[in-house]
Amino acid sequence: MIDAIQQIQARLSQAFQNIEKLALNDSQAADNLAMIVMSIFQKVLYDELLIKNQWLLSADVRERVRQQIHFLLAPIQTTTN
Repeated sequence: MIDAIQQIQARLSQAFQNIEKLALNDSQAADNLAMIVMSIFQKVLYDELLIKNQWLLSADVRERVRQQIHFLLAPIQTTTN
């Protein structure tokens, strides 16, 4: 699972570097942003799977993750417009 998470994080980092609107000046900034996004997902998965023993993510949980990621990315997007 750790390998899968690291692969997704690397792909996210590369994707962030390719988005001109985000204006990430270096790969370290993109890596950090990808790590933060993955941390949001990991927390939700661990909370739901391990703590609550829920094997399916509800629409409510998915929406909460969407809102958190939007909150994270919104300031970056507005500074580049």
